[in-house]
Amino acid sequence: MHSSDSIVNALSFDIEDWFHLVGIESLEDRSTWPIRESIVVRYTELILKLLDKNNINANFFMLGWVAERHSELAKMISDEGHE
Repeated sequence: MHSSDSIVNALSFDIEDWFHLVGIESLEDRSTWPIRESIVVRYTELILKLLDKNNINANFFMLGWVAERHSELAKMISDEGHE
């Protein structure tokens, strides 16, 4: 590899909850989403810890539904230097 060559590592995460699965009839009714147990915060925090431990930056894409209900996640992601 030449000194002018660069390595690009691209990593992205889609932040959505388990009940946002497409094509599962029992989950299609959005009015039931707020009463379902959310795991999105717990697992996003885990992802952030693993990325920090390994000194890795990533891009995050978040469903609007998640951003509205867990606005702290976007701040956590940004505070850790991710986009």
